[in-house]
Amino acid sequence: MDENLVSLEEVVVTGYGMANKSETIDSMLQGSASGVHVSGANGKPGSAMYTKVRGVGSISQGKNPLYIIDGEVVRDMNLISPDDIATMEVLKDADATSLYGSRASNGVVVITTKNTTSTGAVIEEGITNLRFEIKDPYTIKTEEDVTVIEIETYEVPADYVYFAAPVLNENVFLTAKVTHWEQYNLLPGEANVYFEGSYSGKTMLNPYATKDTLTVSLGVDPNVVVKRNELKDFKSKQFIGGNRILDKGYEIEIRNNKKTNINIVLMDRIPVSQNKEIKVEDVETGNSEYDTEKGLLTWKLNLSPSESQKRKFSYQLRFPKYKSISL
Repeated sequence: MDENLVSLEEVVVTGYGMANKSETIDSMLQGSASGVHVSGANGKPGSAMYTKVRGVGSISQGKNPLYIIDGEVVRDMNLISPDDIATMEVLKDADATSLYGSRASNGVVVITTKNTTSTGAVIEEGITNLRFEIKDPYTIKTEEDVTVIEIETYEVPADYVYFAAPVLNENVFLTAKVTHWEQYNLLPGEANVYFEGSYSGKTMLNPYATKDTLTVSLGVDPNVVVKRNELKDFKSKQFIGGNRILDKGYEIEIRNNKKTNINIVLMDRIPVSQNKEIKVEDVETGNSEYDTEKGLLTWKLNLSPSESQKRKFSYQLRFPKYKSISL
């Protein structure tokens, strides 16, 4: 019978779990730059590891290099998981001492974790707050009231949708709807909005909302026009017995003066009675999505360049003639 030999890959036991040697930070350093040597303290598998960056100090003294994690000096680099490392750089000799002084005579291992921004700001997330620690020094001029420091820049994909509620205001607002916004480190509060290179106004950000989509208003677009007019054919009053009957009808016209197609959400309303003596009847919703509980009418439209569309709706109110109502 032939002997069957099976070799077992070396494994390092860490805490309550197990990690392959190739997944430890020590082995990540091995071969990351010329002159980097990683060895065990006694040559046995699983023993403590020592790292040497070839240079005058490390060869003669046998000391570990200086570890910088997210701008801070750390003695034990194994406090972080290799999965949390974004970048790792090894500095030697003059490159190391010119930045970190004599303490870097044994070399420097600079590690940036995934919880930092591209500008080097460290993000600390608590239960109820988010804190940014700016690592780079800045000169703040005394004569200026406000100094703006860029922490991070995101290129965020968004769906652009126009919105108008002419019953309240005939302005048409452009909104950007952002999904998966949880991955960005947004702070709540007032924000300046720039659209197509120009300042368009202010908006409010609320990243603590529980909605799947974050909606940001980009301001009013004068190239999309909405007009709401009362229809004269429906403007009538009559009395039947002890009741007054009031007919109301409206027409909304939307015109796209832009050179591109647009999507627009148009909203209006029909009165909702909270009094049994006041009845809302003969409702015509104009092919809208009608919320009977709230009385909201919603149209989702697509308009080509220079295209106009019209939507009509109407209703009838029946109430005692001794009552007065306001619409």
